[in-house]
Amino acid sequence: MLVGSFTKAVNAPRLDPAFTAVPGLSAYSESNNLKGDWDRTIGMSPTAFFSMIANGLPGAKVSVSLEGPQAVIDIECKAAGKTIFKAENCVFEKGRDLLTIAKDRRESEVRSSETGTGLGKIFLSNMINTAKALGAKTMNLYGGKEDGTFFWPRYGAELENGPDSMAYTRFVERVEENMTHVPDDIAQAARAILEKPSAYVSVELANLAGTVDGRAAGAALLRETNTMLCYRLDDADKMAFTRARLGDVDALRANVTARYTAPLPGIGPQTTTRSLNGH
Repeated sequence: MLVGSFTKAVNAPRLDPAFTAVPGLSAYSESNNLKGDWDRTIGMSPTAFFSMIANGLPGAKVSVSLEGPQAVIDIECKAAGKTIFKAENCVFEKGRDLLTIAKDRRESEVRSSETGTGLGKIFLSNMINTAKALGAKTMNLYGGKEDGTFFWPRYGAELENGPDSMAYTRFVERVEENMTHVPDDIAQAARAILEKPSAYVSVELANLAGTVDGRAAGAALLRETNTMLCYRLDDADKMAFTRARLGDVDALRANVTARYTAPLPGIGPQTTTRSLNGH
């Protein structure tokens, strides 16, 4: 578990008076043509963009900094005066058709008291929808040392680098080390997966049946694998798996909205967080 506090605020771009009509959204361009840069990079109305990326995230504040062909997106959600979720430095690169949602293991976090509420699933679903609307074909991220090594692959994130890469070799070596600390039947099942090398082994390992010390077997097998992962947005079968694995996200959004509309005695002054590189 990542321990720390939300002392770093979401990057706050300077506001353009002509671009503040959408509550919760702020935008900035390094040029003096915010609307033109927005239209070229984002290509949808500010209202549509905010509605898609913040859908079901309570009290969401979204800032967008347009830097040439890139859009740097920060999201922060608060309830009862406490930050319950943040995602910093999500970068859409228009020329590469790529959205990066977590370049660093600390850039996506859920407050520890709020884990299991569905915030992580809602964020992932929203970012997939947003990435596809932006025209991205790939969404990548860093699976950090905490729960992100398991959370993202559990919902379909495969290895960014395939079997011929050094990154893949290091990933396999870490998994093999973890296999020495799990029951034999789980280790054997993991070995069978690794014997068929592919970028998708991360997903298969994350969804392996069984438990280790009360947690999913995949969490134990993928511990500290610390590698780049990605979602292939243009692969219909893989996206269908991710959608099925996420389940009824609309119901999650309704539950989350109900939870954060009511008083929240459970959100106190504690500062522990879990990286999503947690969930």
